[in-house]
Amino acid sequence: MARPRPLQPTAIAVIVAYPASDGIRVLALERRGGAFAGCWNLVTGMIEEGETAIEAALRELLEETQIVPDALYTAERVDYFYDPIADAVQVAPIFVAVLDAKPAVVLDGSHERFAWLTPEKAATTLSFAIHRDVALTLGPTVFAGEPASWRRFR
Repeated sequence: MARPRPLQPTAIAVIVAYPASDGIRVLALERRGGAFAGCWNLVTGMIEEGETAIEAALRELLEETQIVPDALYTAERVDYFYDPIADAVQVAPIFVAVLDAKPAVVLDGSHERFAWLTPEKAATTLSFAIHRDVALTLGPTVFAGEPASWRRFR
């Protein structure tokens, strides 16, 4: 019997965070247009033809914010969501972009504004449940010592 093919990701999400003097800060972006206009979310985007999910995460992070992370980890979560424009369920692994310090953020045209939030504030601001959950787990999974090497991609 043939082995089933693994599910291929179609999109990505990246939670961006840095350690401030008084705790972790998470980047939240307010979407400007499209089906998710007005939603506060993470850096998100579609995986392009021939691109890996990791490559897409780094590309989208640079395109949407002009941020290059000091480290990139898996958040060990996958978001499955209905995309009303494509009329399809998208599969998006979630990554954590860690910064050593607060960066300058330069938004592209897809977002109205941004905010640096505590994980607790992100959990009440972000529009999607899985994004809120990931924000609340950053402390113990990424910022409480060096994460396991298998979690790090960059």
